[in-house]
Amino acid sequence: MTWDAILTAAQAFHDPDNNTYGIGFGTQVDAYARQCFTQFARSNDARVVDADANVVFDSQEMVETLEYYQQLSQYTPGSVTFNDTRSLYGNRQEHMFLYSSYLLPDLLADEGEEMVADTGLAPATEKQRRSTYGQVLGHCIFDDTDARLTASEDLVNHVMSGDSYVNWVHTQPGGTMPVLQSTSESDAYRDNETLSAWSDTISQISSALGNMERFDVVDGTLVPEFGQISSQSLVAEAVNRVCISGDDPETVATEQAEKMRNALE
Repeated sequence: MTWDAILTAAQAFHDPDNNTYGIGFGTQVDAYARQCFTQFARSNDARVVDADANVVFDSQEMVETLEYYQQLSQYTPGSVTFNDTRSLYGNRQEHMFLYSSYLLPDLLADEGEEMVADTGLAPATEKQRRSTYGQVLGHCIFDDTDARLTASEDLVNHVMSGDSYVNWVHTQPGGTMPVLQSTSESDAYRDNETLSAWSDTISQISSALGNMERFDVVDGTLVPEFGQISSQSLVAEAVNRVCISGDDPETVATEQAEKMRNALE
């Protein structure tokens, strides 16, 4: 979904006099705010750090993203967490919001099939490029003795194949999504009450896997130094400053970038 389309829809839906809002996303200083912001920044080709762990938060692309975010925040309920925005949507007080795939089982259980039928998902945000926030959870194998290494490899191969993998992702159907396309398209995987209720939405989410990004991965390589920035919530703080405090986006980008550089010293 493009930036322009999101903004237009938020404007059209926004009706605060009747206690309804155009869009919801994280604006408090927490991880949810950073996660929501990630796909907007990356869709504009903006990064927090480059591959060498240099802070580039004060780039023009990031300033543009903060400017857009400030404009979009006019149509939010204010300072909210993920629990707040999820509750607002369930209460029909919010027409769009950013949330994880765990919305699927939660919404079906809490609101029923009628709400599911009225809900659609956009698999990516688009500006200069397509992006969505996400992460792949894997199985760690520690290089220990040959026997233990072989046993670990055998376990992972077992879990990631056939019925075992279907059973694994069915522990949280719709929340835990398979990374194997052959599994996501299989009858065995789709044979589930939650997944059947969401139908084609499952395919839309699976198609988003190729666009998943995080600020701490640059060109496929993990930049561990970003952890020092995220631990101090410096990206979320920038979001809060432009959306809630109304600070100038360019000033925020410059000042937060300096805080990030200090965090890495």
